[in-house]
Amino acid sequence: MTWNKTKLPECSTKERRNSTLLCMGRLTVDLYGEQRNTSLKRTRSFRRYAGGSSGNLAIGAARLGVPVGLITTVGDDPMGDYLMNVLDREGVCDELVRKDPERRTALAFLGMLDAEAVNLDFYREAAADEVIHDNQVPQSALDGCEIFAVTGTLAAAIAVDGEVRKIVDRVVSSNAQLVVDIDFRKAIWEKSPGGLEGAVERVWRLLEAATLVVGNEDEFCVMAQTDCLEEAIKEMRSRISAPLILKLGGHGAMWIDADSPGSFGDIPVVSGYAVDAINPVGAGDAFLAGFLSSWLNGEPPETALKRGNACGAIVVSRHGCSEASPYQHEVDMFMENQKASDAARLHRILGRHNWKLPVYALACDHREPFDKLMEEFGRSESDARHFKSLAANAVERAMPQIVDASPGMLLDQRFGQQEMDKGELQGWWIGRPVEMTGSRPLEFETGCLEGLCEWSPGQVAKCLVWHHPDDADALREAQFTQLDRLQNACHAVNIEWMLEIVPPLHMDRGNETLLRSMKQVYDAGLRPDWWKLPGFEDDAGWQRAGDLLDQRDQYCRGIIMLGLNEPYDTLRKSIVRAGRNEVCVGFAIGRTIFGDVSHQWFAGDVTDEEAIKGMQDIYATIIADFESGRAEASK
Repeated sequence: MTWNKTKLPECSTKERRNSTLLCMGRLTVDLYGEQRNTSLKRTRSFRRYAGGSSGNLAIGAARLGVPVGLITTVGDDPMGDYLMNVLDREGVCDELVRKDPERRTALAFLGMLDAEAVNLDFYREAAADEVIHDNQVPQSALDGCEIFAVTGTLAAAIAVDGEVRKIVDRVVSSNAQLVVDIDFRKAIWEKSPGGLEGAVERVWRLLEAATLVVGNEDEFCVMAQTDCLEEAIKEMRSRISAPLILKLGGHGAMWIDADSPGSFGDIPVVSGYAVDAINPVGAGDAFLAGFLSSWLNGEPPETALKRGNACGAIVVSRHGCSEASPYQHEVDMFMENQKASDAARLHRILGRHNWKLPVYALACDHREPFDKLMEEFGRSESDARHFKSLAANAVERAMPQIVDASPGMLLDQRFGQQEMDKGELQGWWIGRPVEMTGSRPLEFETGCLEGLCEWSPGQVAKCLVWHHPDDADALREAQFTQLDRLQNACHAVNIEWMLEIVPPLHMDRGNETLLRSMKQVYDAGLRPDWWKLPGFEDDAGWQRAGDLLDQRDQYCRGIIMLGLNEPYDTLRKSIVRAGRNEVCVGFAIGRTIFGDVSHQWFAGDVTDEEAIKGMQDIYATIIADFESGRAEASK
C-alpha cells in the first residue's frame, strides 16, 4: 500500500566537477550571539556557521540548485575542517579549496544588538582566505564555468596585481562572465595595505574588468568617495561599462545598464519584500545567489532581481547567514504567499538529516524498569549502564543484516549516554526521551528543554504522552500546551521531535482511538517530525493513517511502530503488517527484545555474551519480518 509522501528535492552534489558558478573569496567561521538585543561585549553564547561572502554565496547558490565550486583557503585546523565538512554537506565542490598549515581559518563575531551590522568583529590575523594562488585554479575549471564571482574585499585585502590578478586576467580571457560584489567591509579595507584609499584603488581595477558589478548604497558611495548616491552612480557609470546592480535593502534593487535612464530618479526599482529584520549580514550574499540562479536560467534581469530580493528578505529575517540561505522550493513558496513563517518551516524540513529509511531501532531509553531491576537484584547504576552497552552490541552485531535502512536506538542520558555517543559516531539514528516517566499530564525531565541546545543536531527528541481522545478537555489542553513548548524548543535549535502516543493501558487503543488522537494533535497546531505508535489493527488502519498524513502534514517522516512489551510471537503479525505499509518507516521496540534478557542478566543467570546473543536474535528476527512485509507489498 502506497503513502503519497511529498518527495523533497535533492541538493547539488560536489561530484559535479564542471561548476556553472565558481566563487572566489572569503570563507570564514561565523560566531553569532544567541542572545537577542544584546551587544557583543555582553553576549554569553554563540552559534557557529560557515560564513564569509564567497562561502555564503556558494552555499546559497548550491541550495538553489546551481552547480557551484569555491576557490579559497582555510587553515589546517579544526575550524578549517568544520568548514570543509559544511561544504561537503551542502554540495559545494571543494576541489579548489586549499589548506594552509601556516595560516589560521578566519573568524567573525556578531552581537545581535539590532538589525544593523555594527556589532561585527573580524579575527583575521594571518587569515588563510587572504592567500589564493594562481596555480590553485586550473584553466579547465575556468573553461567549464559560466560565471566567476569574486568579491571586492578579496582585492582590498590582497594586492590584486599578484596571484589573484592572474586568475582574474584568465577569467577575462575565458568565456566566463566576471561578476564582482563590492562587499565593503570597513574593518578589513581600512587595515589593508594603503588603508581605505589603497583598498578602493585596488577594487577599482577589479570592477573595471567586470561584466557585472553588484553593490549597495554605501558601497557605491565608498567607491566614488562621495556621500551622494546619485553622484556615486554617475561615477560608477563613467568608469564601468558593465551593468550595475544597486541593492536597496528592503526597498528592492535596481538594474542599471547602458539602456537605463540618465536620471537616477527615472531608473525603475524592482520592489523588495517586507519582513522583520533580525540580521542583515549575509542578506546581500543571499540576494546575489538568488539573482544568479535565476539569471543562469535565462530569466531577464527584472525577474532575477525579484528572486534575489526574496532570498535576501528570507535571510535578513533569520539568525545566521549560510545556514539561513533558502532552498529553491522555499523561495517559490515565499514569493507566492510572502509568509516568512511557512518558508521557515519548509527551510527546517529541507535541512533535516537525510536518513535512510526505514529505521530499525532498539528502544532502550527506559529508566524506571532499570531502577526496579537494580532494587530487586541489588545492582548499581554502573550495571544498568553496562547492560545498555550490551544492547548496543546486539545492534552492532546485526549491522551486516541492515542494508537499505538505518540502525538505531532510543537511549536515555542517565544510563545510555556513552552508547548514545558511540552510536551517533557510527551513523545510527538516535532518539532521546524528554518526558518524565509515567507523567499524566505530561511533565518534562528537569532542565530537558533548556538543555536541547547541548544536543547533537542529529538526535531526535522523543516524547511519550499517555493520551486518549476522550480525555477531559483540561487534561488534553495541559498536555498539548506542554507539547507546544517542546515543539518550539526543538525548532529553536533545529532538533527533530517524535511524538509517541499511547492510550492509558486500561483504555481502548484500536484504530479509531489512534486516528482520533492524531487528528487532535494536528488540530492543536502540532506537527511532529516522527510519530511513534502502537501497530494498527489492519492494513486499512495503516492506510487511513497515511491518508491523514497526506492531508495534514506531507513532510512528516512517517510512523515508527512500538512494541508495548508484547511477546514477539504475539507481535509478529503486526510487524509484518507494518512492513507492508509504506507510512510505517520502521520500528522502535524495546522490552520485547531486552525484557526477559535483562531480568536474567541482572539476576546473574546469563553472561554478557549470552545476553547480547539473546537480544541480537530477537532484533534480527524483527528486521527480517518487517522486511518480509516490505517484500510482500512490492510484489
